[in-house]
Amino acid sequence: MRIYKINTLFIIAALLINFLMCSKKEEAVESKLLFIKGEVSITRASNSIGCKIGDVLQRDDIIRTGESSLAVIQIGDKATATLSSKTTITVKDLQNHYSEFYLDQGEVVSNVKKLEKNENYVIKTKTIVASVRGTQFLVRSDEKFGKVAVNKGTVNVSFNPENIKNIVPPEITVVEGKMTIINMPEEIKEPKIELQEISFKDKIKIETISTIEVTPQTKTEETESKKTMEQILQKATEIEEIDTLTEKELKQKVKQKKIEKLIMQKTRTIEEIKEACERIDNVMLYSGKIIQGAIISRGDSYKILTTNGIVEVEKNKVRTVSIVK
Repeated sequence: MRIYKINTLFIIAALLINFLMCSKKEEAVESKLLFIKGEVSITRASNSIGCKIGDVLQRDDIIRTGESSLAVIQIGDKATATLSSKTTITVKDLQNHYSEFYLDQGEVVSNVKKLEKNENYVIKTKTIVASVRGTQFLVRSDEKFGKVAVNKGTVNVSFNPENIKNIVPPEITVVEGKMTIINMPEEIKEPKIELQEISFKDKIKIETISTIEVTPQTKTEETESKKTMEQILQKATEIEEIDTLTEKELKQKVKQKKIEKLIMQKTRTIEEIKEACERIDNVMLYSGKIIQGAIISRGDSYKILTTNGIVEVEKNKVRTVSIVK
């Protein structure tokens, strides 16, 4: 009888532990709108509702952004998802070990902290399934294609079997600095997922958005909240500008920012100057003096960024200028 009671207590304890573990596993992660700009709406249970910063999202919510609009979703303490303009995304699952979104159209940039082995963050489109455990990446989608671009970390990408059927979809790991585009033609005889170099524009956009930090849920101080909003607003303005620039214009702007940052530094190395200006100039004067650095402006005088700062010399004193290989 005593053995029977012990066994019964043991079984009850085991069931209780299992129940508590399952309950914890199925516990929903609080996900909320960290920031909105422009026209942003939520559709819940077929009803379009207004939204504001701080609103908590629910499973099956559909978030839409309009023209020149942006929304930032925070998923627990582990990830942010930034929705660009003209984006529609559905919350499919928000468990503490598994988050899933379906991107119907538009673009979302995710910044995911390193997750545990049993945790996963997934974004699906009509053509792809992108699964990560910690990375900075972009997913873009429309009716015919899905795109994944990775700036940091790795993303496992495969065909979405819900829409591309009767094949064994291959899977590929998209590593840092790479991207893949998967089209959805009417017939796929030999499906392939191929890697390409990430575009400069996508790289800069991901880098810009990924500076938006995941705010710990315990931080409720007004000063911290205000600081976060100011930071995101600044990044939102930068993202809008990135979208309006061509890749060539963006490269020039990024280059100019690097040079300006270098000028503000107290000291700089010749290697830093070469990286920012993409060259080193040897400026020989008629006096025989050679100034090494990078010419940052020309006119009646030359301004040369050197390791000691900016040196300005009159044009008529310059004998030759040569580029150091």
